[in-house]
Amino acid sequence: MKKSRIIITVILALAACAAISAALITRFGEQEETKPVQTTVLTGKNFADASLRSDRLYHYSGSNNIYYTLSPTAYYKYSSGKFTSVKPAKKLRTTVSLPGTSVTLEIPIITVGTRSFGVCEWVSPDDPAATPYSYIFAYLTDLPAGTPYSRSEHYLLCLDTQESSKDLPRRMFSENFAVTKSGKVRGYITSERNRMVESNGQLRTDQNVLTADLIKNARKGKIPVLSGFMYGLNDEEKLWDLRTITGSYTGKITTKISGAWAKMTDKGYVYLRKSGDCFKVIQKSYSGKDTTLASYEGSIDKDYIRNGDLIVKKDTPAQVSNLLNGKSSPLAQTSAYKALDFSTAGNKYTAVLGKTESGDVIALYDTDSGEVFTISGKSLFDENGTINVTPDGTVIFPLKGKSVIITKDRFKALSNE
Repeated sequence: MKKSRIIITVILALAACAAISAALITRFGEQEETKPVQTTVLTGKNFADASLRSDRLYHYSGSNNIYYTLSPTAYYKYSSGKFTSVKPAKKLRTTVSLPGTSVTLEIPIITVGTRSFGVCEWVSPDDPAATPYSYIFAYLTDLPAGTPYSRSEHYLLCLDTQESSKDLPRRMFSENFAVTKSGKVRGYITSERNRMVESNGQLRTDQNVLTADLIKNARKGKIPVLSGFMYGLNDEEKLWDLRTITGSYTGKITTKISGAWAKMTDKGYVYLRKSGDCFKVIQKSYSGKDTTLASYEGSIDKDYIRNGDLIVKKDTPAQVSNLLNGKSSPLAQTSAYKALDFSTAGNKYTAVLGKTESGDVIALYDTDSGEVFTISGKSLFDENGTINVTPDGTVIFPLKGKSVIITKDRFKALSNE
């Protein structure tokens, strides 16, 4: 106990003397210093409290506090510390043909906001070595305007063939189909001409890629899509072309963008492009004029974590930056760690999974109070796990294949132990 008091005292002393001085390069090219933030830094022990672990693994849908579980699929709405079951309105059964595989999917459908929403997971019953496809994550939503198919009669069905525990907003979909509301697959919504087949028998996964964010962002009768088949599939700093789907035509907007991120706004297309030892946020107007909105030091792929439109630097998580508006919110200073994943809830909370040389770190930042609470220890979360934070400050992350759910008050108490 004496040793713990000494450690906490030292950390508090260091925190009191530290101030955030990270310089940001704003969209106007000016240097702007973040102000010092008052903070309380607390360490915690490795928690082993079984009551914190759920009996299932919750994944975030990306909107309206809707979560889902897989195998079998079920939907839940989070509110005030509780998950309430959401009953599906219908179940769609459809069969999709891929090279060497015919996959039958059963997707329960609910309404999230004004959109149809459904997910399911398929795992091949065969030996993985005997089939090109052993895993599929399916996402179903309303068909956006811009395809040759009737929106009132079809859904959009997107498949991610890479096995992963990622939540929906972090997934990339390489197979994207129009499906009738009775379950008949009509065809790809993008041109698949000259698509290459990899040595494992799968179609190359970067020909035409959609994300849930790109789909939601579709406008003006166009669907933005990322195409990377002109570049190396597994490059450390992967490049993409930005295209749009308009009817049966896929038109090129620009080339060599970075970070697998793009947006359509009222003013034009926004994307990232590497420039020397930094990367820039570029806006291309619908008339074709390029404008630099912001610039950030380092590589978006190697030096930053992105969650939607927000980024955090891995080695120095001192602020959360918004790629669309160039604004940054400072994070209270704590002991050094390397960020692995993060999540935000409005302008109130940010939660981060991190690593130090001695173990794992989970940090919860309260922007209003300027406080940060940290839990540190061994094996606190699953490798490659994702973290989510709710509007009331509850933190959710995976441990041993199940969700750990910690309310803000419980998190604060654990960080004091």
